[in-house]
Amino acid sequence: MKTARPGGRYASLRRPLLVLADLLRGLEHDRHSIASRAGVELAAADRIMHVLGECVPGVVDQRDRRARKLRFDPAFLGEQPDYPVAIAACFGGSLASLFDGSAYSDGMRSALEYVVARSRRRKSFADWDRKFVFVRQGGEPSLDDPAGAERFDDLVEALLHQKRARIRYRDFEGRARSWSIEPLSIAIYDHQLYAIARVERAEVRLFRLARIEALDLEPARFVYPPRSEYEPRRLFQHSLGVFVGEGHPVADVVIRLQPAWAHYASTHRWHPSQQVVPDGEGVLLKLHVRLDPELESLILGFGESAEVLAPPALRKRIAKRLERANRVYRKKKAR
Repeated sequence: MKTARPGGRYASLRRPLLVLADLLRGLEHDRHSIASRAGVELAAADRIMHVLGECVPGVVDQRDRRARKLRFDPAFLGEQPDYPVAIAACFGGSLASLFDGSAYSDGMRSALEYVVARSRRRKSFADWDRKFVFVRQGGEPSLDDPAGAERFDDLVEALLHQKRARIRYRDFEGRARSWSIEPLSIAIYDHQLYAIARVERAEVRLFRLARIEALDLEPARFVYPPRSEYEPRRLFQHSLGVFVGEGHPVADVVIRLQPAWAHYASTHRWHPSQQVVPDGEGVLLKLHVRLDPELESLILGFGESAEVLAPPALRKRIAKRLERANRVYRKKKAR
């Protein structure tokens, strides 16, 4: 390794370029080797390290207790991510907290750092974790337990490699059952993780990760279905949440909301099919959705401010639930 000429007309330009040329050839540099290569003092070598690490995409600044080194990552020779791609990565990275307890939390942050480091405007993404925030609420409880995190790893393995799995699952009412599943998707809804899987007779069901008590991979593989047979967006197109299946028919729903909710309804979207129409007594919220428990929870959440106008069967069901709730409050005194 030759030492640069200390003088010369372009000496100040040549010094960092000589170091950069070495990095592009696959060499590594620390402050001492930069001082020798560029013919400068250690303080100037530190400045060269700082400028190259900050301004040149692909130059990786490695720090440990013993030394600080620069190297070049050849992966950065590809096309640099543009601004929207880097911002999209920030939104994705904000979801990392949902996966705390698993390896995917750090993996999502590392993926974001990789994208941002390759972008042309790296300085703009300082403090990304405070500028792009996902409010997690409760999160996925199964990942708090190492055994649950391990089951999640196995589920991902089954999904990626199209392996069948045998699970022991406990439903909403606490009943346990064994299922042989073909995992098709992992879905996030309301801060919870779900496995969408094909079971017996090609039926597609959802399984809450937190209710899977055991998961064993099976040697048999399955053929992943074509889009014409399975497309998650079609599966949920009429759902307000994750309820699917023939037990919950789709219908035109009309709900009258009191005037106090008019502005909220006009600026909030519960479903792509919705229409908000002004009405003499408030606004009409019109939906073409599945008549499932999540729709009922939405209606009941408005309390006395909502009235179901259609369909009649839903109106009767909501009225009965409100009557039962009223009886509960009338029979019991507050403690």
